Amino acid sequence: MTTVYPEYSENGELIHIYRETGEKNKRIEYYYTKGDRLYVLNPGSGFKVSASVYEFRYEFSDSDNILILQRYVNGELSNYKEFLKRK
Repeated sequence: MTTVYPEYSENGELIHIYRETGEKNKRIEYYYTKGDRLYVLNPGSGFKVSASVYEFRYEFSDSDNILILQRYVNGELSNYKEFLKRK
């Protein structure tokens, strides 16, 4: 089983990295914020991956090194939280 972990950069890219090898996945997503919402845009490849936009509620940890995301599904906030470490 391959494990991928996400890292985000200050220029608005969300990069997925293979834990076993440290290599970057070719899939790059872009994000922007508005209020307490974070939107993640996957531009898609036009062939196998369709373009999509995901909406999250976001906050930073007390140390500002961890971004905490909570996804909206059908307009409702889910219970699942995702934690992303700053590069």
